[in-house]
Amino acid sequence: EPISDSEPDWQKALCEILEEAGNVPVILLTCLRSPSEVATAIRLGVSGYVCKPFSISRVEDSMQQTLAPDHAVQLPTPRQKEGAIDFIAADRAMLEIKELAHQIHDIGAPILITGESGVGKDVVARYIHHRSVLRGRPFVKVACANISSELIESELFGHKKGAFTGACNNRAGKFEIAHGGTIFLDEIGEMSPALQAKLLHVLQEGTFSRLGSDDEVVVNVRVIAATNRDLERALADGSFREDLFFRLNVINIEIPPLRERRSELSVFCDFFLEKCCHKFGRQSTPLPEHLLNFFSEYHWPGNVRELENVIQLFVILGDAKRVRQDLEFRLQRKQGGQMQEGVPGLMPASVDDCWDLKEIRKNAVSEVEKKVIEKALSRTNGNRWQAAKVLNVSYKTILNKIGEYDLNQFEC
Repeated sequence: EPISDSEPDWQKALCEILEEAGNVPVILLTCLRSPSEVATAIRLGVSGYVCKPFSISRVEDSMQQTLAPDHAVQLPTPRQKEGAIDFIAADRAMLEIKELAHQIHDIGAPILITGESGVGKDVVARYIHHRSVLRGRPFVKVACANISSELIESELFGHKKGAFTGACNNRAGKFEIAHGGTIFLDEIGEMSPALQAKLLHVLQEGTFSRLGSDDEVVVNVRVIAATNRDLERALADGSFREDLFFRLNVINIEIPPLRERRSELSVFCDFFLEKCCHKFGRQSTPLPEHLLNFFSEYHWPGNVRELENVIQLFVILGDAKRVRQDLEFRLQRKQGGQMQEGVPGLMPASVDDCWDLKEIRKNAVSEVEKKVIEKALSRTNGNRWQAAKVLNVSYKTILNKIGEYDLNQFEC
């Protein structure tokens, strides 16, 4: 779209740069952090976006992504408000999921969303509903893992007065409440086999009966289910019905973990900073460079949910060092509980002579880190670029670590 005279100077300058650059990709290094400004920059045509303060390694990573063959689908899209839904998509897989949500807007077939805990299955489900012809109709979420097996049937299908002790009134279930809209069955892998059979009947026939009643209730709902379990393994051990799996798995959406879409980290950080500062009434403070660099190397086992909690901790405490120490402790504890062959324990051999927990933690993390880097270099025959990719770190980081741990014996 043409830029009017009323647009800010930075937009005018960017348009001139992009016009002069032609087909050459342009990466924007800027202190602009608001979602609307990021969206404008991307709309104008930038191929990458790095917020200040930034490190050389972050710029290098952005350049590598931009120059990749498929860089056109890896643009760092910021917070995008679609009604009340914030769907952040900067990674190729997430952009494809967003596009799929647009393609299935008028299809009422069941959807199965899979992925680790905390990756954003709830956000994707809500976005699909909002983009569909059912927007404006009910969206009802049922957290199957948080409801006891004795109550979940009543929660889903309702009950008649007197159906069981404590049933003092007739009650509509979630399926009735969701009639004409969408029901989101979160963590469906936790549902008992008996209830799976009743759910299958609802999907096939569109009818069910309340507990304690023989009257059939007719419903028309779109079913979106989600799980962090491996349902194919559950099929093998008999804990999940095969017929229900194939009935639900008409459209499958697999959401990758955050560690596989690190290009979204900086945008998520900006989004959660804005959100948390508004929530707690704090002045927005940019994340320090050393913390952002640590974020880019951290494994994020809790995915996006963990990142939001970490940003919230930073906003509350205002102490980046404390936040980093907390993450290092989580990393140490996780590695200590999942020891692998050839990876040393976290407790140093000289523990009897050392009572400084900070020193113990530092030495333990360094020891494990060195062993993991050695293994990566060994597997890649000393190829440092490949080792950096395996470890999800920048080339500069791997060079620094090789020097720090004296691993120069690994040569291509």
